[in-house]
Amino acid sequence: MSGRPRKGRPVAFAPITPEPVQPDPVLGLKFTIEARHGGTVLVDMAALDPRPLAIAFAGALRRSAALGGPIGAASVIKQYVNAYRLFFAWLGDEALNVAGVSDLRAVHIDGFASALDQRGMGAIHRHITVGKIVNTLRAIEADRPDRIAPDLHERLRYTLATSAGRSTPRDAYSPFVARTLRDAARADVEAIFRRLGADDRTDESDPAIARARADVEAIITRQGFIVVDHPALKSLYFMRMRRGLPISTLIDDLHGRHHLLARDLP
Repeated sequence: MSGRPRKGRPVAFAPITPEPVQPDPVLGLKFTIEARHGGTVLVDMAALDPRPLAIAFAGALRRSAALGGPIGAASVIKQYVNAYRLFFAWLGDEALNVAGVSDLRAVHIDGFASALDQRGMGAIHRHITVGKIVNTLRAIEADRPDRIAPDLHERLRYTLATSAGRSTPRDAYSPFVARTLRDAARADVEAIFRRLGADDRTDESDPAIARARADVEAIITRQGFIVVDHPALKSLYFMRMRRGLPISTLIDDLHGRHHLLARDLP
């Protein structure tokens, strides 16, 4: 091997074919979201106008429905899209100067809420619908604070100035079933009242058992209970067993005259 350097060769690189640019799936305003609960949701916001605002709302919805986001159910995603349609329809009628997020003001949120009220939408439903618009704008602000006007920033601190009111859920049972359940419950309560503090005449026909039972009752009255291995209770238990009397619920029967039992709670 000589000490002289060998003549080098020019380096040749294989031609690089650039990968085609993948379009942003949100820009099409028609995309799918894999919800954490409820499966895949096809979101179609292509008809919403103005388009820049729709793109911002679509991006916020995707981020909110991603892993770790506040929206996890497919049904809730659909509710958001429905709220968007109502909001954009109102903007198209009442706020033609709005083109993007930076054009939105607090008056637009309040005007939309007033329009829903005038249409007869209930307080709770109105609160939920406006809340979805507010939540979306909060998500946009978290990603791009510079796009939110100062007065809208203040407005996003709350959903509506008025209370949502109390809900009136539909009865889970028919009137007949509900009446039957109420009657049965009242009968149970009345039976409990009759049982508590009633005179015990169960074993009065047998003086020996009656005396043993009185000893047990005295202990329960004094300390509120009697343990299963107490001599007085064991004596009463075996006396009844030898005579063929019921013993399977003896401990509950004895305590049931003094306080509620576990079976009373339901």
